[in-house]
Amino acid sequence: MRSDYGETLRRFLHRHARPVVIVDFGHSPVFPAADTFPCLPVMVRRDGVLAPTEYAPDEQTFSVCLLPRDDYSPDMNLGRYVAEHRHEVPVALLKDELWLLEGPRVHRLLERLRSTGVLLKEFCESAPLYGVKSGLNEAFYIDDQTRAQLIAADPRSAELIKPLLRGRDIDRWRPAAGDSHILFVRRGTDIDAYPAVKRHLARYRPALEKRAGPQAWHELQASPSDAFVEVMFRPKLVYQEIQYHSWFALDTAGACINNKVFMLPTDDLALLGVLCSPVMWWLFTRTLPHMKDEALCPAGFIMENLRVSTGTPAQAEQMRKLVGSLIELTRERHVWDAQFAGEACAAAGVDGADARTIDWLAEPPPVFVRRLAALSEGGRKPADLLPAIIRSYERGRARRIDLLTRQLELEQALATGVEDVYGLSAEERALLRETRPVRDPLDVLGAKLGKLTGAGAG
Repeated sequence: MRSDYGETLRRFLHRHARPVVIVDFGHSPVFPAADTFPCLPVMVRRDGVLAPTEYAPDEQTFSVCLLPRDDYSPDMNLGRYVAEHRHEVPVALLKDELWLLEGPRVHRLLERLRSTGVLLKEFCESAPLYGVKSGLNEAFYIDDQTRAQLIAADPRSAELIKPLLRGRDIDRWRPAAGDSHILFVRRGTDIDAYPAVKRHLARYRPALEKRAGPQAWHELQASPSDAFVEVMFRPKLVYQEIQYHSWFALDTAGACINNKVFMLPTDDLALLGVLCSPVMWWLFTRTLPHMKDEALCPAGFIMENLRVSTGTPAQAEQMRKLVGSLIELTRERHVWDAQFAGEACAAAGVDGADARTIDWLAEPPPVFVRRLAALSEGGRKPADLLPAIIRSYERGRARRIDLLTRQLELEQALATGVEDVYGLSAEERALLRETRPVRDPLDVLGAKLGKLTGAGAG
């Protein structure tokens, strides 16, 4: 109902058929083993074919029932559920480019948002740029240790080693720090000038030579253009190819993005604030193609036609200040996460750091103690570790609550600012909240904070 490839079918149905009822199962696991988004449309043939620009009369409606994943059960009484949850939608609201099975108020708000501002490709003076495809990641992706070895063997190796930003590294506001790098061997690189890198890649030569494309065996499969490289080395906005959350971020490390990431050639923090806002997540969930497990597909060719606005100069500047604070707060949280994971493991007598300890802070103290104590190779009982672990838990939970509370305050102020930019009325703001989708950014943050505050009471 949203995909580009379905537009021809929607156009045909619009002209030849009249919907009577549509039951949309969305992401409900009707077929658990298959990646499908089933719906049951009941339609009748029109008495006469509509002209391409003709729409059904305003008084003509059809029944809609949306069945969320949380309400679905293989044993449910579907007829009763539809009877209790159906609502009427004017047929005229079904457009060739999009079938949105919601009422007129939602349609009006959607059209308002879709018609405000300029196209993203005009704002950025470029469409979103897709990341680098290596053709054999195990050959071109290296860690800190391998990087150090290559540079020790030949200092010139550093010229070809760039920080790598993968889809899983994208966080909200700022990418998470990683230890991954890419051998940035573009088309035409004289690999003999970099003997250490050549030796490393030669280990994978048989597999590299089997890749499709005209590249030499030692080159990336999709060689980045000069324009791509220029953008890559500048501060830029980045986002995931597949989105489960409203995660857009500012990269200032000059990282090379892989083919699970898109980048926008701008560092405008006001635009970043708009893209991360609940307003945009509301819009994305209703316009972007949906994928398995309620993920969204913000592909570049779709996003380039998104309309965005940063408002007046004063509004844009205020958003930049808020986003700047959120980026700094995210950096602070990333640093603290790493420190706490190490400190918590040390309290349990475990070498290194386990990132799971951050999530365990949302558990009641006894659960946190058991899980952390279980990491101890010595098999010491929780009671032996209790004082140190409890101290770590209490400090960690208090610190995380503080960080998330500050973030929520900033995000709420930013959300209001974006609503101001789009000129939403009080009624439209209320509708935005009433119809907010799953994983609304403020809901996600509030849920994390709620688990932490509730855990302490446990």
